[in-house]
Amino acid sequence: MKYIIIIPSLNPDEALLEVVCSLKKAGYIDIIVVNDGSREELSYIFETAVREYGVTLLTHEMNKGKGWALKTAFGYILGNDIACDGVITVDSDGQHKAKDILLCQELAQQNKSAVVLGCRDFSNKEVPFKSKYGNSLTSAVFYKIGMPISDTQTGLRVIPYDLLKEFMQIDGERFEYETNMLIYLFKKKIPILEQKISTVYFEQNSKTSFRPFIDSLKIYSRLIKFFVVSGLSFIVDYGLYLLFLALFSEQFKESAAVFYSVSVARILSSIFNYLMNRRAVFKSENLAHNSFFRYVFLVVMQMLTSAGLVILFSKFLAFDPKYIKIPIDIVLAFVSYNVQKKYVFKKIKS
Repeated sequence: MKYIIIIPSLNPDEALLEVVCSLKKAGYIDIIVVNDGSREELSYIFETAVREYGVTLLTHEMNKGKGWALKTAFGYILGNDIACDGVITVDSDGQHKAKDILLCQELAQQNKSAVVLGCRDFSNKEVPFKSKYGNSLTSAVFYKIGMPISDTQTGLRVIPYDLLKEFMQIDGERFEYETNMLIYLFKKKIPILEQKISTVYFEQNSKTSFRPFIDSLKIYSRLIKFFVVSGLSFIVDYGLYLLFLALFSEQFKESAAVFYSVSVARILSSIFNYLMNRRAVFKSENLAHNSFFRYVFLVVMQMLTSAGLVILFSKFLAFDPKYIKIPIDIVLAFVSYNVQKKYVFKKIKS
């Protein structure tokens, strides 16, 4: 079986040459190195890799990010109709050993439709903070959504050829792309397998370009923006709810007053929420044209559910309707996020 090695690289040292050399000795013939806008004085490393080891070099004139570098390599393979069974992405700093890459390939050969991840052991006390922090955060989130992946940020991945075209369409240009890749696999129910590999770091992984705080924000940027918008919408919604509840309480029975207050407040706050989510959270030029009608349907269902639960808890369980609405709407917000992402603001395939 033929696998093409892809090595995205930004400002490498000579460890890149050692990686390429070890891969050649292990029998890998086709190796693509992507120079992701490295400094000019390091060009000799890439030139040596081409001259001495015959790698295919793809170059970005400026740094575009690891995600973009991977897409550049995928596009090169697809655009040139290079026949292969799949690709293996490898980091350029020497963390991935040839023996571990071969183990991942062997597992992939036995499970041809699956994506194989080379997973490190993070229980080791010598694991640098940057790597342990970033991985622990994303692994915890993935675990909560039903994806028990031990190493979400591993750069060693075996990807079947048939997935390359789909992976070209996944959002993300930098480290968030690798996280989005896993989410895509989960959504499409594509098998993800783990292969334990050596945990290797050099100089406390000081040369990694992963920035724990900034890149974590990028990884979760959509979710963060969604809940910021949801928070603002909640302030509008809850303020109007209290206002209308005070007005309607004198005219209607408690259940009717709650229902009317929830309904009017939700309609007004939803207009704000829709516009903000469309422009700031799920922004795209190719959103489905009927997203507004999908959103209206979601709002109606969410409004009825919220009102029904508030009435249930206040009437039969003696909760104060002014306050029970808060936890109910927080739970419904998580449900709403997933519905909006997968259904309301679904993108049209180009």
